[in-house]
Amino acid sequence: MALRNLLVSVLPLSYKVRHTVVGMLLLAFSAVGTACGPGPDGNSGPDAHRNEAIPVEPDKWIAGEISTELGDKTDWMSFTVENPTDIVVTVVFESEEVEAEVGLYDRYGMPVSIDQKRQSDNPRLLVRGSVPVGLNFVKVSAVGPKDQSGYTIQVALGQASIKPARPF
Repeated sequence: MALRNLLVSVLPLSYKVRHTVVGMLLLAFSAVGTACGPGPDGNSGPDAHRNEAIPVEPDKWIAGEISTELGDKTDWMSFTVENPTDIVVTVVFESEEVEAEVGLYDRYGMPVSIDQKRQSDNPRLLVRGSVPVGLNFVKVSAVGPKDQSGYTIQVALGQASIKPARPF
């Protein structure tokens, strides 16, 4: 009823203004329908964005989790190097069924190296690349619409460790 009253109040306006107001109302109502749910990174926290990446210490293992269904599709991490160096990012996923992408990025967000883990692949994924001096980034993201997995990750200078911090 309120919408009808609003539309009736718009009728006396000029043709252009009336169509502009009606168009804006339609746009507003269509946006309401698409804004339902948390979105792919709605529950991710700040690490969903590169500018708020979680700092990690090179050569240390840390744990994380990605879940498209729970709204935590992407995790960004940052690390700093004092000299140009080769990096090996090792990620061990808890689920063999998860499809995920792991990328190594420079300070500007330009990809250095990216690789994907497909369903039923080995749960360990290695990404290698040479990074410049300063701040660099790693992104771990779920690929499929229902992917979910915990993981352990290490950003190693030069070579990767042989074992993760905790076995799966």
